[in-house]
Amino acid sequence: MQVTIVEDIEEQNKVALRWTLKATHEGEILGLPATHEKFETSGVEILHFEGGKIKEAWTIYDGLKPALEIGAVEIVQPTDSKV
Repeated sequence: MQVTIVEDIEEQNKVALRWTLKATHEGEILGLPATHEKFETSGVEILHFEGGKIKEAWTIYDGLKPALEIGAVEIVQPTDSKV
């Protein structure tokens, strides 16, 4: 797994990080055995510090892209053109 901090912004007691992650599905995830497929995703982390420690953290990331890449989910196209 490789995590890269693309950008960071610091203001008072908060830090915002924009990151990318590249990894290989080597272990079971939610019952799906390892596929050894490579995947990528990106996200944003906002950390709120108090007394030199993380008090709160918020994470937003794209979970669908890696789920598609490792075969955990698939996009199904409707067969009826009226749908």
